[in-house]
Order: sequence, then C-alpha cells, then structure tokens
Amino acid sequence: MSTRAENVFPDMFETEQEHVFFAEAKLGIDVEKFLKSDVGRLLHGRARLELEEAKTALLECNPNTLFGRRKIKKLQNQAQLASWFMNWCTEAITDGRNAEIQLQDNGSQ
Repeated sequence: MSTRAENVFPDMFETEQEHVFFAEAKLGIDVEKFLKSDVGRLLHGRARLELEEAKTALLECNPNTLFGRRKIKKLQNQAQLASWFMNWCTEAITDGRNAEIQLQDNGSQ
C-alpha cells in the first residue's frame, strides 16, 4: 500500500536518512500544493510570462550598441530569474517524489 509522506508521522523512522527523506518528500508535496493554489498559479504564470517576454524582447535588441548590450544583459537576468523559480519548483517536486520512493523502498525491507 502506497502512503504519501504527508500522511506519515516522522517519529516512525529509525534513521536520520529516513527523516531527511521524509522532509524532502513533505517539501515536494507542499510545493505541489502551492503551485495548485491561486498564489502559486499566479507566480508560476508570471514567471512563464516574464521568460517569454524576455525572449521576445531579446530578438529586438541590437547587440552592436551600448544600449542594446545593456538591455540584453537586463533581459537575460529577467529570464534567468524566472527560469530559476520554475526550476526550483520542479526540482523540489522531483526530489520529493524520489524521497517518497526511497521511503517506500526502505519500508518494504
């Protein structure tokens, strides 16, 4: 029987590694819930929009001028920040799912 980490009590674990897996699994679940919330959807949607707007604006920049190079750097930073946010969310969810698998594997031994 599969059990999500949010439904398990942390004192059920025997090793420190199991506690770490539990914390990672719980964090992944929390990020999933956050991204399904109104605020999470808003922030993730804004990040996607920022990334797309930066990509579009980059196509219009002239790298041969000082102003163009400065604008390119600003847009690259804008895109990178949005990308980092989305990647951090994805990584937290992936790490959480992997931790859940480890907990299940440890529990079945």
